[in-house]
Amino acid sequence: MTNEQLLSEIGALIDQKFDEKFDQKFSEKFEPINRQFDNIEQRLDGIDDRLDGIDDRLDGIDDRLDGIDDRLDSMDTRLTKVELIQENKILPALEELSVTYASTFKIFHEKAEKIDKMESDIEVLKQVTSEHSRILEKIS
Repeated sequence: MTNEQLLSEIGALIDQKFDEKFDQKFSEKFEPINRQFDNIEQRLDGIDDRLDGIDDRLDGIDDRLDGIDDRLDSMDTRLTKVELIQENKILPALEELSVTYASTFKIFHEKAEKIDKMESDIEVLKQVTSEHSRILEKIS
C-alpha cells in the first residue's frame, strides 16, 4: 500500500469516525430539544382536537341560529301582515263602530231622558186619574 492510499484510507476512517461521533454528539445534544418539540407537537395536537370540537360546536350553534333567523323572518312577515290587517281593516272598522256607538249612545240617552219624563208624567196622570175617579165616585 502506498502512502497516498494509506493516507486516503486513514482520511476515510477519520471521516467515518468523525461522522459517527458528530452524529452521536449531535443526537445527544439535540435529543432534549427533539423531546421538547415532540411535547409541543403533542400539545398542539391536543389543542387542534379541542379546536375541532369547538368548531363542531360552533357549527351546531350556527345551524341553530340559522333556524332562529328563519323563524324570526317568518314571524316578521306574519307581524307585517297583522299590522297591515290592523291598519287597513280593524282600525277603520273600530272607528266606524266608535262613530256609530257615539251616535247611538246619544239617541239612547235622549230616549232615556224622554222615558224618564214619560214615567214621571204617567205617575202624575195616575194620581190625577185616581183623584178624578174618587171625585166622580163622590158625585155619582
